[in-house]
Amino acid sequence: MSLDWCIAFFRLAASSFNGSTVLEAVEASKLYFDFYVEVVMASLPGQTKEAFCKYVAGQSKLPPRVLELMHDCLGSLELRGALLSDCAFLHFGTLQEFPAASLDAKRCGLQPFYGRTVADARAGPGLVMVNCQASSVKIRRATDDPSPDVLWVEMCSDVDLVVSSGFHLLVGLQGVHVDKPLPAGLCLDGRQLEDSSERTYVVAVYSASDTFKRTSTPEEVVFCGAQLQSWLAERELQPSDLWDASEAGCDLWTARLFAPGAALPGYWDASSFSRSDFLASRRYSLEDLNRLDSALRRDLQRSRRSADG
Repeated sequence: MSLDWCIAFFRLAASSFNGSTVLEAVEASKLYFDFYVEVVMASLPGQTKEAFCKYVAGQSKLPPRVLELMHDCLGSLELRGALLSDCAFLHFGTLQEFPAASLDAKRCGLQPFYGRTVADARAGPGLVMVNCQASSVKIRRATDDPSPDVLWVEMCSDVDLVVSSGFHLLVGLQGVHVDKPLPAGLCLDGRQLEDSSERTYVVAVYSASDTFKRTSTPEEVVFCGAQLQSWLAERELQPSDLWDASEAGCDLWTARLFAPGAALPGYWDASSFSRSDFLASRRYSLEDLNRLDSALRRDLQRSRRSADG
């Protein structure tokens, strides 16, 4: 993006809308926009505001006033394209698209600018293992029926799990032994945290169908593939057990759900859940996990494991 385009986009973000700014409305999940549908179309040359608003009206979730603001800020930039002879487009919009995008990146010989080694992906029938201590990772499907969905295992060691047929993403697991089958769509995400100068290990549990963005109402929040209100009721919990502010009940990102040493089956099986242990634990939200985790430290771990073979 050119400097002029970036300045224009920041101007759009700072524009007033319903008592706040466009950026604040997006952060609060009150506005959603698509880069290709609205932003690219608003930057096309020789296009009137009326023509732009009419063209995207059937595809856009934005109200007419924001579409007008978008054209006001971006319409004079006259977007141009460049034809590249050797390039690749990796689409990664959801958790379930992550495995395919990662394998495409490897096939194309791509790696991040900070990467030291290229991960070795060991693929079996429906199984991909990347940077794992393969001899210590034991993962079994609950049935012998072949699953068309990918089981992605990355940065794991000393793991013994049973998984259902369906998509699963298992990352960063260490010393995780669970005999209750992991339901289809559920993911386990192990994180090493630096919290108050102490190293803490936490496993986050979530589903590919969860609502990671803020919703309009608490009833729309989905966690572990279930409506969060039902998930809480089955475990005799209240929204106030997860959030300090009552209005935050629409934002899964800030819900304090994950504790060190938690019994993982309790997240998908209420009969395995201990309410007293949950409430007594120091718990973290997804926001906390991302803030206290280190992408640089994870990459160093990847490099060491890849070098160790």
